Amino acid sequence: MKKSLILITTSAIIGIGTLTNLCYLIIQAKVNKKNGVYIGLNWDGFFPNYSQGTW
Repeated sequence: MKKSLILITTSAIIGIGTLTNLCYLIIQAKVNKKNGVYIGLNWDGFFPNYSQGTW
């Protein structure tokens, strides 16, 4: 029971952080009069790097 509660709490914290970041990007795009947001991967040789921003 205790392990599942820790897992659910950790997942909720990660989910809230991701949702907050997405909302921040959307607000930033709107304020700066951009067309939208992008989320993707840039490859550096063998390694993927997370990228995000407005366009």
